[in-house]
Amino acid sequence: MDFASRPKTTLTLDSQITIEEIDNVFKIDFEINGPEKVGVVLDLCFRKGGTLEGVIPAYEEDEFFLENGFAKYTFGSDSIEVGPGKSEHKYVKNLDGEVYSTHFGSIKGEGQHLYITGYVPFKHSITIK
Repeated sequence: MDFASRPKTTLTLDSQITIEEIDNVFKIDFEINGPEKVGVVLDLCFRKGGTLEGVIPAYEEDEFFLENGFAKYTFGSDSIEVGPGKSEHKYVKNLDGEVYSTHFGSIKGEGQHLYITGYVPFKHSITIK
């Protein structure tokens, strides 16, 4: 069935993201409201070639879930800690959507992807240090 003939569903999500820096630590608050049980995926992308600790492998190489606690990414002598994690679902395949995948394209960035997932209403805070 062509795109024009497919049924359409429109959902409105209200997203609020607040970023605060305190003593070189960034706190990011996410609040997403709208129809219940809509999946939310936070995709944190890190430079390829580093190492991620405290994570669980996902479906593809260089994809990981942060189910709880903190992840540590190290590249050379630099490191970043991010968390706490949240993993309410594992629906992270085909995030590009039909418009891109139909034409064999992708909007996915290069690197290692760290997923934090949940459902609307979604309220979660992470720190990056």
